[in-house]
Amino acid sequence: MAGAVTRAYGSASDKQSRVRTPLAKAPKLRACNREAIMIAAGDMFLNCGFAGTNLEAIAERAGVSRQTIYNGFASKDDLFHAICSDLVDEIIAPISRAVQDEADLRDSLVTIGENLLGTALRPKSLAIYRLVVTEAARFPDLGRSLYATGPGRAVAELAAYFRAEAARGRLRIEQPEMAAELFFGMLNGHNQLRALMGVAPRLSPARRRVLAEGVTDTFLRAFAPT
Repeated sequence: MAGAVTRAYGSASDKQSRVRTPLAKAPKLRACNREAIMIAAGDMFLNCGFAGTNLEAIAERAGVSRQTIYNGFASKDDLFHAICSDLVDEIIAPISRAVQDEADLRDSLVTIGENLLGTALRPKSLAIYRLVVTEAARFPDLGRSLYATGPGRAVAELAAYFRAEAARGRLRIEQPEMAAELFFGMLNGHNQLRALMGVAPRLSPARRRVLAEGVTDTFLRAFAPT
């Protein structure tokens, strides 16, 4: 698993500090240091777990001082939140572009779907997902906070997009949050489950395209304006 983990971001801290809202990426932390810290934290977190990783070990592995870590992250929790936030940033990027460009609705949803499948089903994301589920059972407050940072934020972004499209008359949606959960659920669903259990090969770009188009067309048939 080490090979797949090399680029897998993870997070860890000395003692379980109180769960907080993730900090914005601090300007005091140089980009090269942040990347080294995130990679080191990912390797250690995925191998040692949340409780078994500390900031001193992350600093040593990243080749930085502990103070350098604190320049960008207040705690182990903040590192973990940053990992989830980075993944969600990738997922919601095409949503933001669709809002800004006012692009064709179907094309935008297909792109959003392809991007979600490509991001959520890669080995790095699956490894983080497994760890989040495991640690959430032991640290419920952390689990709730991470949901808000990760999946909750993605749903909120997509719901806002659906709300805007409904206002333009291109969708008929009374509950945008529910619609966003349905869209994401149809995409991930058993595709993620099979990937987590290792019973299916990684989806090719062509297969992701087919799935994204099928989900999009099904979704639009359900929520097309009358």
